[in-house]
Amino acid sequence: MIITFPFEDDPYYSSPQPLSYAQSSAAALTTPALAKKYFDLAKGVAGGVFPVGTNRFWHGGVHLVGTGPVRAIADGTIVAYRLDMDYTASALDAEFKQCKESDSGTMAPRVFSACFVLIRHECEKNNGVHGRYRWVAEVVNHVVFSEPQNIAAKHMLADAYEQLGYQSESASWRNFYLTGAMELRNGVHKVPIGSPQNPDTIRAMPLDMFLDYQGVRLNGQRAAGKTIEFNLNLTDTNESYAIGVENSALHYSKGRTLNSADASLAMTRADLNDVMLGTATMPNLVMSGKAKITGNAQKLGEFVTWLDNFDFFFNIVTP
Repeated sequence: MIITFPFEDDPYYSSPQPLSYAQSSAAALTTPALAKKYFDLAKGVAGGVFPVGTNRFWHGGVHLVGTGPVRAIADGTIVAYRLDMDYTASALDAEFKQCKESDSGTMAPRVFSACFVLIRHECEKNNGVHGRYRWVAEVVNHVVFSEPQNIAAKHMLADAYEQLGYQSESASWRNFYLTGAMELRNGVHKVPIGSPQNPDTIRAMPLDMFLDYQGVRLNGQRAAGKTIEFNLNLTDTNESYAIGVENSALHYSKGRTLNSADASLAMTRADLNDVMLGTATMPNLVMSGKAKITGNAQKLGEFVTWLDNFDFFFNIVTP
C-alpha cells in the first residue's frame, strides 16, 4: 500500500527509510518523512500534537492544515460518511465562557463540524513469525532493553507494535502501540507545553489529594534520615493542616496545629496553586505580603528540595 499525504499542494519530504520498512519506490512519502510532516504541521496548531495535547491530556487526533482539497492517504472503499453544512457552537466553550471572560474579555465559542468520511483500506499483511506479534514483542523487548543501541531490534519491535496497533479495535490501544512504534523509530518527541501540571486539575484538587500528590513527589533518598513538621493555614478556605516528614514519608492531619512545628505557613489556596504551577514563587509571595512564614523558613525551603519535578515527556518502550 502506498501512503501519501492528505494535501496535494504541500511539498513532499525526502528522508531515508528505516531498515525494516521496505516501501514502494513510487511512494510519495516514506514512513519517517510522513511522521515528520505531521509534527511540523502540528507545531503551529494551538490544540497540540499527537499523542499529548497542550492541555496535558491524551490527544488521539492529528490536526492538519492545507489549502487544497483533502484526499485519502491511500486507496480504499467508503464505508460511511456525513455531509453537515451547519457548524455547531462548542458547548464546552460555552461552559468556560463565564470563567474566562473576567480574565481575557469576551470569548466567542468555537464552532465545529460533524462531517466525517470513514474509509476501509485493504493491504497484504506480513505475518511475521506466523502472526505471533505479541510473542515477537515480548522477546524483542528484552533485546531492546539489553542492547539499547541495537537499531535492527528496535525496528523489528516497532514493526510488531504497528501490526498490533493496526489490528486493535480500541482506539486507545491502537494509539498506545503506534506511540511505542514511533518512539522506537524516532525517539521521544518533546514539544514545549510549559508546566507539566494541568492548571484545571491542580485548582480542582481537594487539599487532601493535593498533599497526597506531594507525598508522591517526595524523593525517599533525599529525605532519608531527615524530619520536618510544619503548619499550613489556607486563609481563603479556612483550612488548616499539620504536615510532617519522617522515615522518608509525608504525613498530614486535617484541622490540627502543632505547637512545636519547625515553621508555619499562611497563604491562600489560589496562591498555593500558582506556586505549584510555576506562575509564582514563595519568596515573591512572602515579599509581597501574600504569604507569611513564621519559624524556621530555611527548614521549610529544605523540604521543597526533597520534592521531585517529573518530566512530562519520558521513555515508554525504550530504556
